[in-house]
Amino acid sequence: MPIYTRQGDKGKTSLPGIKHRVEKHHPLIEIYGIFDELVTTLNIINTHKTVPKSIKQLLTSAQKDIFSAGTQLFSRRTHINVQTIQKLEQQMDYLEAGMPKLNQFIISSKTASSAYCHLARCICRRLERRLIAFHRKKPIHRSILAYMNRLSDWLFILARKLDNG
Repeated sequence: MPIYTRQGDKGKTSLPGIKHRVEKHHPLIEIYGIFDELVTTLNIINTHKTVPKSIKQLLTSAQKDIFSAGTQLFSRRTHINVQTIQKLEQQMDYLEAGMPKLNQFIISSKTASSAYCHLARCICRRLERRLIAFHRKKPIHRSILAYMNRLSDWLFILARKLDNG
């Protein structure tokens, strides 16, 4: 069966849980697209040979969580919860231990993997902004909003870790 269906040729598409087709510029299509960008960017980081195995495992776990968050925007129960957020916080504390304190803004990265972490952080912030705007119109799980906020911090710490070893 081919991947193309020609169903979207007129600018409309379907969404899980929505019975009617929506315009491709619908805010949810934008949000799902940003989820996809974020997961893909983490995958790019994960393919770098210089990234330690322990960090690759963290990245893979984050990719799964992000994917879950995207698929569970409107369900009553979500995989993203207080424990998921605390897991990120614990990982940040662990990754940041022993790193020099920041006294100024960081402008550049020493490695491609670190630079991609900063790109992923920017994508995550954009996703968070779009989710908050959508949440104002149609409420979504607050834990997903909190997770995205924490994830951008996690990506910042991860970029520093990849630069500082």
